[in-house]
Amino acid sequence: MGNLLTFPDPSLQRPLVPTGGAGKPAVLPPRRARRCLWIAREMPFPLLSGDRVYSAGLVQALARTGMKVVFVAQREGSPQAWLPSRSPVRWIEVDEAPRPPVRVALTSPLPLAAGIRSAPVFQRTLRALLRKGFDAVVLDHLGSGWALDVIESMPGPRPALLYLAHNHERVVWASMASANRQTWPRRLAIHRNADKVARLEAKLLRAVDRVVAITDSDARGFEADGAPRPVTVITPGYSGQRQPPRQITAATERRVVMVGSFSWIIKQENLRQFLAIADQRFHAAGIQFDVIGQMPPALALELGATLRATTLHGFVADLGPIFRRARLAVVPELIGGGFKLKLLDYLFGRVPIATIGAAIAGLPDALGPHLLLADDMPTLVDRIVAGIDDVARLDAAQRAAHDVVARRYRWDERGQTLNATLESLIVEREARRAR
Repeated sequence: MGNLLTFPDPSLQRPLVPTGGAGKPAVLPPRRARRCLWIAREMPFPLLSGDRVYSAGLVQALARTGMKVVFVAQREGSPQAWLPSRSPVRWIEVDEAPRPPVRVALTSPLPLAAGIRSAPVFQRTLRALLRKGFDAVVLDHLGSGWALDVIESMPGPRPALLYLAHNHERVVWASMASANRQTWPRRLAIHRNADKVARLEAKLLRAVDRVVAITDSDARGFEADGAPRPVTVITPGYSGQRQPPRQITAATERRVVMVGSFSWIIKQENLRQFLAIADQRFHAAGIQFDVIGQMPPALALELGATLRATTLHGFVADLGPIFRRARLAVVPELIGGGFKLKLLDYLFGRVPIATIGAAIAGLPDALGPHLLLADDMPTLVDRIVAGIDDVARLDAAQRAAHDVVARRYRWDERGQTLNATLESLIVEREARRAR
């Protein structure tokens, strides 16, 4: 968890100054609230993925500190899209479809996540907002990296600029390029996109004033790649469902659950690879596997044709009943980095976790003894099959893991950390301009 930052600069403390009248001091008028423009790929509501949960939780926590925050993103055109009726954030929806992915892949120097967002209406909206003047700008996710050129083209002093990284994308996409099992045309496209990702991420690291990473390991990677030091670490908070105490017994169904959002190609590849190993093993062992989360219909059709132990449920609003039926939750992600927000759903949902060791970045070390860990997918499946009936161990693990996290992961602490980080950058820029 990122530590709360303090303001070492004494100029941040408003001094008392003499008025000249009887030597009595007078307090300077309050400084105006800082203004922050938050540029994102898409509106985060509904909260269908970890990226959206992180963005929504952090931007609202920042606004609750008193900073005036404007959040601008594409609306996506989803009939499910909505905005909170009461929020400290001002939300600006850009009613424009993303650019065609195939055209972006073939013609744009930007990686797909950024290129599809750099559409004309979004660019014009961003320029109009920047003319109003902001103290700071947050570029949320690599997919907002296209906006850097727009910001740098604007006249006048540049605001403090912060890159909010959800992953160390260069590393994630290099892993995807080497580990995926797609057809050769798709492998070629993935390699090309990985090269574009590396170039854009390097450009952002050179241009911004500060990087916020989601885990310590990502922060070390960014600093090694040349990011401004220090990289601030802000792990996610948690505001989801908190399940009441439960007991795992022999009467609990022999079910394993996996929750995720499978619209991203990397999440799809992790799922494909795990099912190729786990589905038949689970079927032979009499274990039922529930996969929860939105996925493209074509992917559901592709996977569903051969599954025997696995049920693809799609999006489920209330995870409580599914968690109460499960003996284990699994996070089998070999490809990808960052913080797996689904881990918090499991921990607060009181489901013991089986996972790849590389997937638990950002979790407290104290959780390690209470997780079922493996280094690779085959070993992970072996340990699930071998441990599914040790209900006493599973029950003890879910209780102990919940106790570790019960008082952690508060969003308001993350908002204060981000506010302090932005304030320090703003003060530095003001001091440079004054000089």
